[in-house]
Amino acid sequence: MNQFYYRAGLSDADTVKIEITVEAVKFRPEKGARWLESLQVFNEGFINGRPVVESDKIVVRLQGVDAPELHYSGSRDIPENKMTAEQKRKWKNAEFRQRWGARSTWELTTYLNKHEKIRGSGFVEVYAFSRVDSPGDVFDIYGRFVGDIVIPAAERADRNVNQWLVREGWAFPTFYDSMIGDEISVLINKGKDAMHKSKGIWQNYCQVLVPFDFNLTLPKKGKPLVDLFSDSGGLNLPKIFRRQVQFEVNHNADTTTETTLKRYLKNSKKKDACYQTSEFMKKGTKAKKWTLDEFLDDQAKINAHPWELIFLEKPSQLQDSNGNNIDAWY
Repeated sequence: MNQFYYRAGLSDADTVKIEITVEAVKFRPEKGARWLESLQVFNEGFINGRPVVESDKIVVRLQGVDAPELHYSGSRDIPENKMTAEQKRKWKNAEFRQRWGARSTWELTTYLNKHEKIRGSGFVEVYAFSRVDSPGDVFDIYGRFVGDIVIPAAERADRNVNQWLVREGWAFPTFYDSMIGDEISVLINKGKDAMHKSKGIWQNYCQVLVPFDFNLTLPKKGKPLVDLFSDSGGLNLPKIFRRQVQFEVNHNADTTTETTLKRYLKNSKKKDACYQTSEFMKKGTKAKKWTLDEFLDDQAKINAHPWELIFLEKPSQLQDSNGNNIDAWY
């Protein structure tokens, strides 16, 4: 529990670390099949040269949810050694945050506190699961396990942490094409219900781009923490906020010639490819591909709710220490 903000760490509400016994890894090819248990497949697994298990810990990116950003910084569009002195002077970057990011983290921590294995221990017993075929499908390009976290000791309706976050309005339902239809449908229903009831972050959800605030940053270590009770205000889908950070810091430093976020995304070399959820649910990956900029207009209106888009997951490959692909369960 000490990984979270308001404790000793900086974890927010949608990416967490769990401590594992590697022997606990298991897989079955289909429901009802025999489990293959005590698998060693991740013991020496690497993604892009980084081990997926470090000090018996694994990072879990909660599938299907996107919580308001607690700390996010942009990167330079041109190398620093090619920037002019004036561009360097104007470069203004920090750990930017969204309204509700700290509050969402605090709410998740409070929810988890109720299920401490031993009162005051700071640990909650959970398991993480993902529906995949190959070991290489388990992790994203950053080496994070992509899946759901479940608390066995919780009441049945509260066991799935991902679903709880969306149901209570502390995270947006946000999808990738690696998810299956049932997973998407469950979170759509919970997200719509939370929006209609104005739960949590939905109180200030905006479909118009929220003006960027260079002063809205995470306080540095040793400074007072974000005030929970004032951590509210307009917010967009975190994915859009992250792109906004990238645009604003480069626009401020004159390292981009684009004048709007829409044009910046449209002309970016790195496109955010996506499907419309309604089309994807019918046609799968044969559905028409769009890009995120197509859902922004020149008046900064966002023409899609969070659950109406499904983004393309960038492929990753689990490898051993010699760089050989790991494709089998063992």
